[in-house]
Amino acid sequence: MFASLNPDVPTLAEHLGGATRAIDFCVDQSEQDLDVLRGWSSYSHRGNWKLQPENGIDGYHFTAVHANYVGIMKREGERRAKAAEAAGGVQRSFGGDDLLKLKSGWYDYGHGHTLMWGTFGQPQNRPVWSRRETVARRHGAPYAEWVVNRLRNLLIFPNLLLQDHAATQIRIIKPVSVDSTKVESYALAAREDSPDVRARRIRQFEDFYNATGLATPDDLSTFEACHDGLQGSLVRWQMGYDRGFAHVRAGGDEESTPVGMAAIASGPDFQDEVLLHGQYREWLRLMAPVLAD
Repeated sequence: MFASLNPDVPTLAEHLGGATRAIDFCVDQSEQDLDVLRGWSSYSHRGNWKLQPENGIDGYHFTAVHANYVGIMKREGERRAKAAEAAGGVQRSFGGDDLLKLKSGWYDYGHGHTLMWGTFGQPQNRPVWSRRETVARRHGAPYAEWVVNRLRNLLIFPNLLLQDHAATQIRIIKPVSVDSTKVESYALAAREDSPDVRARRIRQFEDFYNATGLATPDDLSTFEACHDGLQGSLVRWQMGYDRGFAHVRAGGDEESTPVGMAAIASGPDFQDEVLLHGQYREWLRLMAPVLAD
């Protein structure tokens, strides 16, 4: 639900821009509706809230910060695949593929909204895989490519993340104070999921996103380390977020155009740091009147 107490605002469609298409990719994995699964993961950490949305759309940190997860998935991928195939069970991993060697990119939609995307090396492990032909028939092959074969992390500025890779989740970021943040994470599932597909979604959510999973603790410890480091005062400004500056393109690209996804800027590598500029530009625009005082 989106609402504003200020009557002098653009329409929701104008505000979200191309981000509406990225939302559609998530919703259209179901022919019916998406359900928010019972239970959720809630946790707090020391650090400013802006580290959370930055983390959600940053592909550069993945193999370094989540090296344990990457290593485990790489070692366990083949064993689990063989065991699941033999027993007819679920595949918990979304793949031990060489993620950084596959096609990826990012889009800046304006108003701080940003999408980071990559390619699944093993899309058959995803819960939506069983509906790939239906999605293609209803929406076309380019659209189905986005829904089925690509991981997507969408930031709806300022504090909402819609992420669809290891599992599908809504992450809500709640600033508590300048140095304290609360996060609520909810798993999403297609209403028509079979019991085994639903189990796969839940296991994949637990593996990666859960507060006790293989990824979230890594991020939380990094948030606190970053927060401590940012207290340093010997250097007024940090030099960062310029990786990939030469890659920035105005507008969308050959991946977004076929599905009608408008963007004000784009790039060909989700490890670029320049995709983080959008959220901070919008933050500065909104805060400028206060900062001027």
